[in-house]
Amino acid sequence: MLVALAAAKVVLTYALYVSDPTTAGVRPPLPLEVYAALAATFCVVGLTLAAANRHDARALWLGGAFVLASTQLATPLLRGAAARGFEWLLSVRVDAFLPALLLRFAAEFPSRLTGRAERAARLAWQAAGGVGVALLLVNLSALVWPLAPPDWRGPFIRLVGAQSYYYLTVYALSIAALLWLVLRAWGARAQERQRVFVFTAGLVGGSLPLILQVLLESIPSYKAFSHRPGVELAVGIVLFGALAAVPLVTAYSVLFDRVVDLRVVLRAALQYGLARYTILGVTLVPFAAFVLVLVEHREQPLAELLTGPRTVALGLTTAAGLAALRLRRGWLAALDRRYFRDQHDARLTLERLTHEALRVVDTRDLAGRLRDAIERSLHAEASLFIADEARGLFERPGRGPDVIAEDAILVKLAAADREPMDVDPSNDRSPFRRLAEQEQRWLLDGGFRLLLALRRPDGRPSGLIALTQKRSGLEYTDEDRQLLAAVGAATSLALDNLRLRTTPDAAPAPNARECEVCTRLSRPDAALCECGARTVPGSAPYMLRGVYRLERRLGIGGMGIVYLARDLELDRPVAVKTLPRVTSEGAASLRAEARAMAAVTHPNLAVVYGVETWRGVPFVIEEYLPGGTLADRLVDGPIAIPAALDLGLTLVDVLGRLHDRGIVHRDVKPGNIGFTQAGMLKLLDFGVAQLVQAAESASEDTTRGGDARRHRDRAHAVVGTPAYMSPEALLGQPPRPAFDLWSLSVVLYEALTGIRPFPGPIDGMVVMPELAAPPGTLREDVPPEVDAFFAQAFSREPAARHADAGAVEKELRALRTLIG
Repeated sequence: MLVALAAAKVVLTYALYVSDPTTAGVRPPLPLEVYAALAATFCVVGLTLAAANRHDARALWLGGAFVLASTQLATPLLRGAAARGFEWLLSVRVDAFLPALLLRFAAEFPSRLTGRAERAARLAWQAAGGVGVALLLVNLSALVWPLAPPDWRGPFIRLVGAQSYYYLTVYALSIAALLWLVLRAWGARAQERQRVFVFTAGLVGGSLPLILQVLLESIPSYKAFSHRPGVELAVGIVLFGALAAVPLVTAYSVLFDRVVDLRVVLRAALQYGLARYTILGVTLVPFAAFVLVLVEHREQPLAELLTGPRTVALGLTTAAGLAALRLRRGWLAALDRRYFRDQHDARLTLERLTHEALRVVDTRDLAGRLRDAIERSLHAEASLFIADEARGLFERPGRGPDVIAEDAILVKLAAADREPMDVDPSNDRSPFRRLAEQEQRWLLDGGFRLLLALRRPDGRPSGLIALTQKRSGLEYTDEDRQLLAAVGAATSLALDNLRLRTTPDAAPAPNARECEVCTRLSRPDAALCECGARTVPGSAPYMLRGVYRLERRLGIGGMGIVYLARDLELDRPVAVKTLPRVTSEGAASLRAEARAMAAVTHPNLAVVYGVETWRGVPFVIEEYLPGGTLADRLVDGPIAIPAALDLGLTLVDVLGRLHDRGIVHRDVKPGNIGFTQAGMLKLLDFGVAQLVQAAESASEDTTRGGDARRHRDRAHAVVGTPAYMSPEALLGQPPRPAFDLWSLSVVLYEALTGIRPFPGPIDGMVVMPELAAPPGTLREDVPPEVDAFFAQAFSREPAARHADAGAVEKELRALRTLIG
């Protein structure tokens, strides 16, 4: 607020000065052009620092101090005829807060104080802020209650002539802030002391002479001497010459020594910045034209102004401005695509890495693939650090002693952050300044700006991906971070896969005991259940990998048994589903595929947390949905047409996301459509069909020594629930998105009618089945357009059906609008 007010005061002062540059009765020591140039320079530099470094608190406080100082330099411009009617500007003394901002900057520079020193610094700048409030209020009071000598307010308001306590107070506090800044620079770390001293010497050395001059003028003899005609000009040249060096030294220190970080504004390509701000300017042109017309005809009555051709012109101008505002985002997005075309290539490159990561030979191969992918896609350097549990370190494969301790605070913070963590030293919001000096040195030596922790299935960190700043100087976008998170998941899978090849399996946990009555699971040594019934040996462990405690059996599905379990590490319920037994090689492949699927996110997609193996039996860990399934709800009969169409719109959106990622669900059915406690729909078991197939294929190929031909034969095996599968899926054709669209149509038909569309024998069919009846013949409230939808969805010719999820969504949305 202070910076904005100070900048507005400078702009208004310039407007008044330009309109009438005379200075009757005022004789400044130097030409007014000098004051105008210095004030403009300080204001522009200060606003640039504050606007371009929103993450760096040091730049914010320093930039604010520069803008407040510019109001003092602009004050002589107000003492002429141009200020008539604007004398009140002299009372808006926002520069009274200059010492407070300087003290706050000194508390942050070159690094933030901590402990008792930080508390003392806070008291100091808050006290200076209190003095600033008092001085501002005293000066503003003159606008309401004019001075009537004798008046105690006079010395704090009169800025020339009689002795002014205002400048004595402000500059005395400013000297204290500058001296403290020198002490802070003296205590800087050795590696940054030189650049800090250059900046501090420029700031203090340029500002101190003018401040001392004002303080020394409180001595009458010195004031008379310094204002003699021959001396005044020389003193002014020395004082303002030194002051002019302050913005120059600041610019040098920021751009070359990086005492504070000047981000995108000065490092982005000039052509891109010019084009972007041209778009913003074009957007404002119609509104500026509208305002100019109103100002030009401000003395004309509004009714007269809005008559004749001018009404059409104003209307078209307003419409053009509104249209430009609406189209601005699209123009800027097109500009980004023009100048940053490699964003699309980045997605393709990084997604290709997720598929290649599992074929790596060793950790050096993985690090090389990761480094090349990041270099091609994001134009930054990436380093992979892998955990060495025996030594308690993270080290780069084959890169010597560049290591970081496993128990370092930096590693713990990265492991606790699911997203890439910002470790930029210049970002005040990053944890850099709170790290130990050894960890800070590790980041500085590597030039790292982003850190992503890789995790094992048990949640412990298995590695780190460290990225330098982009060569363009631009920040990492949200899309960049999402892509990096997906890359991290793929790299974690690759590390797990490499570890499974060399690490023998631990002894498996014993079988749990299962109650014959309530299906609750108990400890292996429990003969009786909590309900008092007898227990029998179960087909699952009581504790899975020491993390998941299985509590009871929920049901038996077409692909395995489903259990309710408790994630002991995160204290949450999860669903655990068994898959067909596999070999150890098949288990590694399953775990990798499940982790890759876990990277796919959608609000209506049940989360797949991973895959664990027990005695050759894979267990898929999924999100638990206590709200039941659609199959449970359809027991009571069909649902309302609007609810069914809403359900279809949600499901087709989820399926579209899966299809875009190359995943075909292959088992869409009411039993796989669950609900949260709040009633939110979630699609279950996505990719489980592929896992079952992969499990069977891996086991068959391993146990029989299968060749490539047998693997291809198994790749298109019939997987899914027959009643919801398309004829092509039942014939074993290669899976494609059309399979899911058929299944979705079957689910919608059942939701609307309460029966399945093909009641006859399904399993093993060769010809297209007959539709039971159009929904309109089973429900009177079903319009003909719904029957037409199902006629196309169940066409005998696959080419006549809906082309993709987008086509289905368009049809369903039109039906939903029709139903109302």
